[in-house]
Amino acid sequence: MKLYKFDQYILNEAKKAKLDPIGQEDADIDNDGKVTKTDKFLKKRRDARAEAIEARLKIKKFRDELEPEEAPKKKKKKAKKK
Repeated sequence: MKLYKFDQYILNEAKKAKLDPIGQEDADIDNDGKVTKTDKFLKKRRDARAEAIEARLKIKKFRDELEPEEAPKKKKKKAKKK
């Protein structure tokens, strides 16, 4: 397959794939036209990442309440060994 044919293929596939309207998402996460195990996997993965991000934000907020940030501390540079 030559590069220009590949580019045309990608453009045609992009035209075929229609994304869900905002606020009207369905269970077909990867928009391949059918709900399969991959859709369930992607849903669990997105949920897990959202929870991890939320937990990090809570930890950061808690640390900021305990010790408000002052001037940024400069890191000492290590001397290179020759």
